[in-house]
Amino acid sequence: MNLSSRILRNTFYVAALVFSAVSVSASAETLLSLNKKATASTKDNSSRVASKAVDGNTGTRWASYPVDSTWFTVDLGKSFDISRVKLSWEAAYGKGYKIQVSNDGSKWSDVFTTTTGNGGVDDLSVSGSGRYVRMLGTERGTKFGYSLWEFQVYGTDSGSSNVSPSSSSSSSSSAKSSSSSSSSSKANSSSSKPASSSSSAKSSSSSSKSSTATTNGVTLEWSIPDMRENGEYLELDDIGGYELRYKKATDTEYTTIIIEDGGVDSYTLNKLSGDYEFSIATYDTDGLFSEFVTLEPRS
Repeated sequence: MNLSSRILRNTFYVAALVFSAVSVSASAETLLSLNKKATASTKDNSSRVASKAVDGNTGTRWASYPVDSTWFTVDLGKSFDISRVKLSWEAAYGKGYKIQVSNDGSKWSDVFTTTTGNGGVDDLSVSGSGRYVRMLGTERGTKFGYSLWEFQVYGTDSGSSNVSPSSSSSSSSSAKSSSSSSSSSKANSSSSKPASSSSSAKSSSSSSKSSTATTNGVTLEWSIPDMRENGEYLELDDIGGYELRYKKATDTEYTTIIIEDGGVDSYTLNKLSGDYEFSIATYDTDGLFSEFVTLEPRS
């Protein structure tokens, strides 16, 4: 068949071909994580923050403190169907880690787990949906922390509406601009470090091994930081929010809630029954986190 005869195929066939092409284009996976909000449990210095792993620049990276239990999360802004996650590791890689998805930043589902990671580039085919995607490190591959040149999430629009993490579990909060704070990695348990420019803090915390019996629900309260660890004033606008976590005293894994409002100083958890442990960390607008400090529920 010559070229002209192929061009002159009937209109129905051509229309079907065009429709088919459009359908394929609409369902093709796209890079969802580029320049989206990224946060991490720690960073090893002020230049290697979480945002560096989603900036599309393979010459910049995020790096964590040298602890096994570490996480890196990207907020896609709304729920998507996730089909692929690509991790480009620096020399400090994860030997053991999970890829998890969540709609609310609190309840996570595993879509990938490994205990035999060897670094380099992990290009993973996954299946799940959510607004938040995180790498939960369980074992480091080196004596250093975890470090990613890029953390890329691919997928398609799920058609789901945006879900605010602060609305998972019912909450009651007031935005007071009172002073003081949470906790710090270079200080004692009465100081708070929201990331690289950490802040000194006061907290209504007690021993990290304490637990509180609950029957219906609890209201947790804390003080908002107003002082950095170096003594400089901490603007309220520099506080990105808080990570609240809790678990039963007999459990080993926490449920986490991300509160994306630096002005919040309380949160209510309903329908809890039993002995629970509660703790909270502050993070700043660069996505750098303090250490966790224990919270006692309001009596």
